[in-house]
Amino acid sequence: MEAGARNTGTEVPPEPLVPGLGEVPGLKESVLLALDSGLTLFKLFKSEASLALHTLPIILALDLYRIPTHLLTWLSLCGLVAAGVQRWTDNWVWTAAAFFSMQLLLTIAIEMKVHQLQEKMSFPESRKGLESLQASLKQRFKHENA
Repeated sequence: MEAGARNTGTEVPPEPLVPGLGEVPGLKESVLLALDSGLTLFKLFKSEASLALHTLPIILALDLYRIPTHLLTWLSLCGLVAAGVQRWTDNWVWTAAAFFSMQLLLTIAIEMKVHQLQEKMSFPESRKGLESLQASLKQRFKHENA
């Protein structure tokens, strides 16, 4: 109302945004609470996403340090095993074989894991469903054309 205007009691209340919202007791409060909860959750998601984006360069930098560290650690372990084989057998061929076999075993393990991941990424269940759909469509058209 404007300043200085009188309340005559004939003013029409504004239309609710959702029709019938005020008719059910407690529904309006429930909807407002749900909207407030959704807004709070969105604000939380926004702040967590911002934090994650700010830490991404740090994670990438640490990954760059981690790769050579893992490589040197693995090579050191292989060298230690090879030195043990050398000390035990006093044979350089067995020493080289021990070093090479450790590298070979790691390579095979990594390739098997990559193959597993590629199989999972090929959408096997979706392919089965698509093949089943194609087979049923072929059969349906075969019966309709016959």
